[in-house]
Amino acid sequence: MDPKPQSSTAYQVQVPNNVVRNGARTGNASDPTNPGPSEPAVDMPQPEPQPITGLSAASFQSTPRMPEPMLANEIQRYERGKVVNPTEKLIKIPAGEKAFACKTRCPEPWLPVTHPEGALYFYHPHRRIFTDADIRTPEIRKRIDCYADTLKQLVEDHHPNIVTADAELALELFGDQTKQGGCKYYYVDHQKRVLFWAHDFAPEIDRMENVKSVSDLSHVRYMIEAEYWMHCELFPNRRYLPEAIVDELKETILHANTEMITSDMSLSPYDKDELSGIYSLLDSIQTGKKAFRPHSVWVTARLMRQFAKVKFVNWCGQPTARLDADQSVYEKATSQRRTSLLLQVLNRLLFGSPEAHLKSIRRMWVDEIVVQPRWKNFIVVLNDEWNRFTIFATVILAVDVSFLAVPGVLSASPSLATLAVYLSTLCAVGSLLVSVTLSGQINNQSRDSAEGVANLMTRMTNTMLKRDSLAIVHSLPFALLIWGMIFFSLALSYLIFESKSLVTLLTIGPGWLVVGVLTLWPVFMDLRTRKRTKHESADVEESSTISSSSSSIASGEGSV
Repeated sequence: MDPKPQSSTAYQVQVPNNVVRNGARTGNASDPTNPGPSEPAVDMPQPEPQPITGLSAASFQSTPRMPEPMLANEIQRYERGKVVNPTEKLIKIPAGEKAFACKTRCPEPWLPVTHPEGALYFYHPHRRIFTDADIRTPEIRKRIDCYADTLKQLVEDHHPNIVTADAELALELFGDQTKQGGCKYYYVDHQKRVLFWAHDFAPEIDRMENVKSVSDLSHVRYMIEAEYWMHCELFPNRRYLPEAIVDELKETILHANTEMITSDMSLSPYDKDELSGIYSLLDSIQTGKKAFRPHSVWVTARLMRQFAKVKFVNWCGQPTARLDADQSVYEKATSQRRTSLLLQVLNRLLFGSPEAHLKSIRRMWVDEIVVQPRWKNFIVVLNDEWNRFTIFATVILAVDVSFLAVPGVLSASPSLATLAVYLSTLCAVGSLLVSVTLSGQINNQSRDSAEGVANLMTRMTNTMLKRDSLAIVHSLPFALLIWGMIFFSLALSYLIFESKSLVTLLTIGPGWLVVGVLTLWPVFMDLRTRKRTKHESADVEESSTISSSSSSIASGEGSV
């Protein structure tokens, strides 16, 4: 059988099969440049190996094709969609029944295991195999055993040293599980906190948090560690939880909480209140090898996965590491400020609101990655803003309708005042409708995870204008509200200055001029501040460019 996986998918990062070798770890497990402790991350009991019986040569050869490598996040536990046929039939409990065992017996030595969340999976203690496939069905069990034997033979023939005594194997059937469907797999090394494979493996980019241009294995290692914790999260039963792991997690949370308190640029996936709550929960976790604690293992694994994923997404340990939430690893600051011609034109018509919203979107969605605390703050600010605009638009709408009810405003031939009030009413209604619509959309999005929000933002900006289109849409409630006020002011001014009374003109004219100046004053101050900020940013970038060029010249002279 051909040992190479049958796949034609183009991948981003090549992870060779020699990433994991025998040997213990010492040091910090989260730093690939410093190997970790010799104690396994999440230990398991080690029973004596026993021979596997009941596999004939015919069943071994019935494996459709070589198992393919996968990541732990490719296990489809939450997408299986199995249902129960609802009936009114009652179950009869026998007299004296105390065992309440499953009616379908699990073939030995396989063990049925119930996840803390309720999912059923199966564990082979002698071969250390995990699978969600229901091995109580003979055909499925035969296929699982065949795939495991195929991988065992492949490892013995080509990579005899990569599978250690404590390594685990996860198998995931796909397609028709009882006939000719396929199988995916990964091995687990607890000493190094990694997954590994018997094939060269190139994960798809959407399985790697959409992080692009990854080329260094020391960078990929954080993603693989996150997948290791995903494995422990999926299969937490029958495991011990070392105290060192909980201590490491506490250190990580303590650092993240301090950074959230002292900086608004933190990359933490949780906010201050959440981190404080998590830290207090960890004090209740029991560790050691006195008993299995699947719930504590699940809690620890989920949190460790989140922080390992953050390190991968932010290029931890790389020369281009992202150190604050505003920093892009793909674009320079000058490139980030480029906008489309349409936005530049509409920015003036919409009173600078698109540019302000674009800046907020860029801060929240740097490199198309969502930091959950920033997303929550972004949602709160937008909701508050649009709720206020809804109230203001309602007030303007009521004022416009009342203005039209003034005797003499409506006439057979509409005047400029009437037309201006009509336009003001339309703008108020438009602002009201857009505010309500956007508020509803934002409230639905606010419950999504960071990954779901990132996918949603990608879909919303999948246009020719990209983020500019979203900024323009978000600016409409404010801009329409301002235009509604302007048109109403125009109608009122026309009605006033149409009067031929000299007393009225001399009284209202100066007051109108003073109000106009006071109204435009903060507008001009804002424009001046923005212009000055742009010039200062340009000067800083120019000086940094000159400094980098000087450094390059100096390096060249030194080398000569």
